[in-house]
Amino acid sequence: MGSHTDIVTNELVRTNSHVSSISILPDYHSSEDSRPPHYSRHNRPVNPISYSFTDWGSNFMLLVPPPNASEIEPSYKISVSLNLNPFLPISFVTKVEMVLIENDPEVVFVGEFEVSLNQTRGVLTMIGLDSKTARPCVFAMV
Repeated sequence: MGSHTDIVTNELVRTNSHVSSISILPDYHSSEDSRPPHYSRHNRPVNPISYSFTDWGSNFMLLVPPPNASEIEPSYKISVSLNLNPFLPISFVTKVEMVLIENDPEVVFVGEFEVSLNQTRGVLTMIGLDSKTARPCVFAMV
């Protein structure tokens, strides 16, 4: 009998007969690549702003600033979808996008997280970088 060895790199799994591309998530430790994005178009407000949720559709809601905000503040679209990949456990993907309404409405991806119904760890994606959460995902809104 011959031995079968696999060589795993960051991008590829090489076997004796073929090469296939896979996606390997970073470990549970934080890395320099997983820093949140910096938005140059929007400045931090001087005073605290109380945003409110509005029902807008069947699978998303808007987080909007108060109508009397002194500056033009962005709204945020929060959508939820079901990931039914047959090779993975069923999970929910929550996506956050910033909606800039100045002259033309523009949607900017902020981040997303995925929570599985059967797994205790989630996946957080920001600016295209995936990372696993260090603790079980428990999300609460106050």
